Amino acid sequence: GARSCVRLHLREYESAYNLGLALLKLNDESRAETILRRAVALEETTAAFYNLGLALARQDRHTEANTQYEAALRIDPKHARSIERLAEGNSELGNHDAALTRLEQLSRIQPDDPTALKSGIRLLRLNQFALAERYLEIATGNPGSVSARYNLGLAIAQQGRLEEAASSFAEVLILKPDHSRALERLAETSIALDDHDRAITALKRLVTLMPDDPTAINAGIRELTDDNYQIATRYFEASAAGSPRLRARSLDLLGRTLSRVDPEAALAHIRAAVTEFPNDEAIAERLRRIESIVARQAP
Repeated sequence: GARSCVRLHLREYESAYNLGLALLKLNDESRAETILRRAVALEETTAAFYNLGLALARQDRHTEANTQYEAALRIDPKHARSIERLAEGNSELGNHDAALTRLEQLSRIQPDDPTALKSGIRLLRLNQFALAERYLEIATGNPGSVSARYNLGLAIAQQGRLEEAASSFAEVLILKPDHSRALERLAETSIALDDHDRAITALKRLVTLMPDDPTAINAGIRELTDDNYQIATRYFEASAAGSPRLRARSLDLLGRTLSRVDPEAALAHIRAAVTEFPNDEAIAERLRRIESIVARQAP
């Protein structure tokens, strides 16, 4: 008698639980909730509490869902999916301290779990930079997470801590040397810090990966506008290693820059550029202007 009652009880639980799962897969969350509550009443299991939480969360009832995930964790404190969902639910509710605590717990169990990274990126897109940084710091617990370090750099840069941001982008490049966006951000951050050596080193690598990238030539134009001719020259030399279109424009600007400090050198440079790009009107016009400057300066 007792054994048959137990078997009947378990069959009733399994029947209710399996039906609840099936309804969840059909996106019938309301009926799934009803059936899974029946399953929990029959047998309190981690799986039943967890899936009841899912049914509630999908109805945007996150506080109630969190209660079910907590119940699942009382049975199995290391149930990773319940910890993950509890973190997500608390984040949705704005309970970020609780969410971060759960994510730290989850990172110890599953260092490569993407929940902290996804939350950090979502907050970054919402311009909540300080909060995004906290999530992304946890995400960097995954030693190989390039995306976590890159997005952490973005969050830090948006808060004005440019040297720290540059360090994050540099860490990305250690893990993935051809990460073009990290090279671009490292260059931009370094330019803002007046660290032109680091910026130009990054841009030389970037232009080999993305020959049409305008970052170097734009930096040179800014420096030329500010009459920083020597620095402008270095940026134009870096951008001249790019695509033919970018190279032609860079050589033209390089001639313009040199004409401000050494017209004779500018003339030699622009003549070589004309030879390389004989049909480029901008370079031909630059040659005429520099020849005029040199002629005026002749004794």
